[in-house]
Amino acid sequence: MAFWNRDKNKKAVLPELEWYYDGERKDKSRTAWLLALVTILGAVLLLLGLFFGGRYVYRQINKDDKKPAATQNEGEGEEKPAQTPEDEPEDSDVIPIPNNEGRQETPAPAPAPTPAPKPTPKPAPQTPAPATPQPLTNTGPESVIPVFVVTVVAGTVLYSYKLRRSNAIR
Repeated sequence: MAFWNRDKNKKAVLPELEWYYDGERKDKSRTAWLLALVTILGAVLLLLGLFFGGRYVYRQINKDDKKPAATQNEGEGEEKPAQTPEDEPEDSDVIPIPNNEGRQETPAPAPAPTPAPKPTPKPAPQTPAPATPQPLTNTGPESVIPVFVVTVVAGTVLYSYKLRRSNAIR
């Protein structure tokens, strides 16, 4: 095989057919580029289809359409809403009358004076204890290393066996 010592300037084409082969080279180049672009586009579309299709199937099987709820820490810069009349304590001086058709509420008799209660300090807001994290599935290299070592050793042994056998035949 004279691949290394051949003359690159020597053409084995007749001059009358040169125009034919020149056009063919241009067509081959255009076709090659077109085929490359179509192949890349097809591969990208296939991968996107597999990704989104797989995600759709996974969500259909697991019914995983819920969005995670946002959590807020209590007590950090939050203001408590003002009390509404429904939230007020019932030891007020006014007693509501259930049927108030045109009637007004009458004040209740004044109770005996009681000493003002001492304000009690509010307890510090307790932060919820962090949830214990679940251990992740172990998919690290420790399961791959033994497989790699066994494969390399088996390949080395078989290669040396085949090499010895081929040398013995000669």
